[in-house]
Amino acid sequence: MKPHKVESWALNIIERIEKKQPIEDSRVELKADWIEPVNAARRLAAHANAAHGNKILWLIGVNEEKGVTGINYQDFAQWFKQTISYFSEMYPRAESYNIPVSGKTIAAVLFETDRAPFVVKNPLFGKK
Repeated sequence: MKPHKVESWALNIIERIEKKQPIEDSRVELKADWIEPVNAARRLAAHANAAHGNKILWLIGVNEEKGVTGINYQDFAQWFKQTISYFSEMYPRAESYNIPVSGKTIAAVLFETDRAPFVVKNPLFGKK
C-alpha cells in the first residue's frame, strides 16, 4: 500500500474519532502509547491471524476517547525489535509512518498478514 493511502486511512480514522463514530474493526487497532512488547506480540499475532491475509493498521498515539495523544515516533524501531523477539520464527512484516496531526505525531503501523499463522513463544513452556 502506498504511503499516501496509509496516511489517508489513518486520517480518516482520526476524523471518525473526532465525530464520535465507531472506530476499531477487524483491521484497525488504536493504542494511546507503545504497549509492552510481550503484550504487543500476543495482540499482534491474534490480530494478524484473524485478518486472513488482509493488511491491518495500528495507530499508536491515538485513543478512542481522548483522540490524538501523540507519541515519540523514534521509539518504533526499539519497540518493534523487542516485539518480534517474542515470535516463533515468522512475524508480521511492518511499514511504519509518522503522521503529524494537530501539532502531535502519531505512528501508523501497517502490518502484512499474508504469512499467517503467527505464533508467539511461550516463555513458560517446559518449566514447572
